Amino acid sequence: MTNNKQIYENKIMTSNSSGDFIILEYIDSYNVIIKFLQTGTIITAELGNLKKGSVKDPYYPSVYNTGYFGVGQYSSRDKNGKQTRCYKIWKEMIGRCYCPKVSEYNNYGGNGVTVCKEWLNFQNFADWYYNNCYNESFVIDKDFLVKGNKIYSPNYCCFIPKEINTAITWRFQCRGNTPIGVRIKNNKIIAQINYMNKKKHIGTFSTIEEAFRAYKKEKETCLKEYANKYKNILPKQVYNAIYNYKILITD
Repeated sequence: MTNNKQIYENKIMTSNSSGDFIILEYIDSYNVIIKFLQTGTIITAELGNLKKGSVKDPYYPSVYNTGYFGVGQYSSRDKNGKQTRCYKIWKEMIGRCYCPKVSEYNNYGGNGVTVCKEWLNFQNFADWYYNNCYNESFVIDKDFLVKGNKIYSPNYCCFIPKEINTAITWRFQCRGNTPIGVRIKNNKIIAQINYMNKKKHIGTFSTIEEAFRAYKKEKETCLKEYANKYKNILPKQVYNAIYNYKILITD
């Protein structure tokens, strides 16, 4: 026992996925107490796992060097071993905000969008998800309740139908110097919207301002139709946000 304590205690080792750790206390031939050097997390671990390097720090930022799994009741995988929808949504959210290699990064992290500190912990996000995701086909949205918001957090996020999210996020598409919903083709000023996942031609106009006003009217009418379509499913706050959504020329 004494020899083993001398051999192991204060020894620094390296894990396969959570960086270096130091052995604080040798308990017995099976268990030791270790401290991960990067996060300061202290756990009891099996000695055999230490030798394999398979010990894991639940607070190590292993997801895009930013997010971490945390400690709690929520798993990243279902009973069949597949990633849960909750975990996929969380991981994709972290990726588009913090990884330049992710295709959506330029519209999110590259545009100043971040994730609140609380939600960098998967367990915290999962707790919110399972209490707020009232329809598995809906998608998370960060700036519908508070227009222009750039922080994913429980204060601002909600779940909305994918078709509504698509209709709104269409503003990310490159349209040159014209306002949202307006484009110039062959010297003609055209207004169009994305409705029911299809482009809908509104008309051709004399001025950009006239075209935008037509787009605004049509889009806001469509959003009211969307809101009423899902009225019996949506929480009142989300329904009101969709129904009363205002299109601005600066969108």
